[in-house]
Amino acid sequence: MGLDTNLINQLRFEPLSDEQINAILINEFGPFLTSTGYPHLDAQAKTAYSDFATDRFRRANQELKLTILRSFRVLLRELDNISNLVTTTVPYFIIQASGLNEEGKVVDDFEVVMEGCRCLVNGLKQSEDIRRVFISDDCLFVSHLAERIITTSLQIFNPKVEQPIFVNHNLQKIIELLYLDLRIAFAITALCQEARSRITQQINFFIGVIHKFAAQVSIPNSDNPMKLECINETLKILFNAFYSQTPVESSTARLCAQECAQLVKSPFIPDNVKHDAVNVLSHIISQIHVLCPPVDEDQVTNDMVVYEGYDVTFVKCLLDLLEKKLDELSQADLELLIIYFGILTLLSKDNKAVRRYCRQRILPPLRANDVERPPEEGNAFRNKMIRVMTKSVGNVKRLVADFLFILCKRSVNRMIKYCGFGHSAGLLADYGFLGRVSEGRRASDSEDSETEDYKQVEGSVNPVTGYVQQERRNPFDYMTEEQKEYEAMKLANTMDKLLDSGVFLPGRIGPDGKPQAVSHVNELVKDVHIESDHSDTD
Repeated sequence: MGLDTNLINQLRFEPLSDEQINAILINEFGPFLTSTGYPHLDAQAKTAYSDFATDRFRRANQELKLTILRSFRVLLRELDNISNLVTTTVPYFIIQASGLNEEGKVVDDFEVVMEGCRCLVNGLKQSEDIRRVFISDDCLFVSHLAERIITTSLQIFNPKVEQPIFVNHNLQKIIELLYLDLRIAFAITALCQEARSRITQQINFFIGVIHKFAAQVSIPNSDNPMKLECINETLKILFNAFYSQTPVESSTARLCAQECAQLVKSPFIPDNVKHDAVNVLSHIISQIHVLCPPVDEDQVTNDMVVYEGYDVTFVKCLLDLLEKKLDELSQADLELLIIYFGILTLLSKDNKAVRRYCRQRILPPLRANDVERPPEEGNAFRNKMIRVMTKSVGNVKRLVADFLFILCKRSVNRMIKYCGFGHSAGLLADYGFLGRVSEGRRASDSEDSETEDYKQVEGSVNPVTGYVQQERRNPFDYMTEEQKEYEAMKLANTMDKLLDSGVFLPGRIGPDGKPQAVSHVNELVKDVHIESDHSDTD
């Protein structure tokens, strides 16, 4: 028997005990508590259940209260007929259950409050009505949320001083409550500009939360996994805050950038948290330059990577993270790498030492064995980067190519040497540099880009493919003249069909160095001077 209107009326009007109702609801909703599914209730049943559950909750024991909240958490997963579930009283019921209906409300039942918070997270994501109530009265409930996050954090970071809202507090439960409150803050700031503006007022405090937790997780402790989750959720809130139209002071943005950089550099922070830190950095690019400061010799520490007088520890860790991502991500997830290439490109443009360090890591001097195979094959950093260029399209492809071109000091010849003309042509065409392909090499094109053993095979490297190709048998060697003529005519006819269908167009390099379409192939030879093989004189 499913949860229909008849069963709900039975629950509502028959004299059933809390235990009996609890058993029925667990039977209906229990299988969905450990999965992402939900029972399908029609519109009428959802309204009837909301009316019953919100009314019974007020006089229920703790077990039934928890089951009712869990049932709402499950039902809020389904968008169909959600307005029938979220009746007028439901938003206030959930907010009250989560303890956010009053400022400084005492948390006397952690289990019920935390289940209410889980329910509120789903509700804010799914229901416009719940969001509307949560930001009503000039974001009153958002203010209550921010205040509890501050109070909870103070309790965690200074456990000896008991905050008034916690009675006989359990530190592990308080950390879990903070995590849930941060999830609520992320959900509402992601979807409501008004909430983002209100939370942004406390942005310095959120940066401080990250700093404190980052220091604590460096010491082994059973609470560390939940603290890392708190850092992750706080980073998401900061991402929303900087994404907001609300202006943030440059000093605050700089402090946030430095804190995010510390997370990226920390050996105690997992990669998923570091990735979210990089996400935040992508929205405060005006402060990126402070992450690689100049250092004096007396300032250098053992854990610092110094290159040409600059602290490039952040860049080193960011490149490590990027290389790992290149190994792990599927082709469908390559868009996630845009932020890495964007930050590295900006740093390389801004700081010559950073550019040289990145070039040393990604494009070290070529050796003879580097050009034994196509540049996109292999496990070197250069191979992985070029592989992304070949697999991706759009922004990722362009950003990778831009970054590599900057590392090549915008030298066309150097770019072709490392990547091959086939992989570089699109970028060079966009920049209008195709006309430079035939220019002579600059003196610096060989500087720090090739070794002695590479120079011995350089003449054998195919500039189009970027590697030394094995000599192959000429297919024409074993053809008669008639066969050659037949193959030539077949090729000409095929190209003619492709031209007529518009698959490709004849073109040439224009005055601006970019490809330029021509109306007829004869235009390609109109300026070519052909010398006659015959002389007018004997």
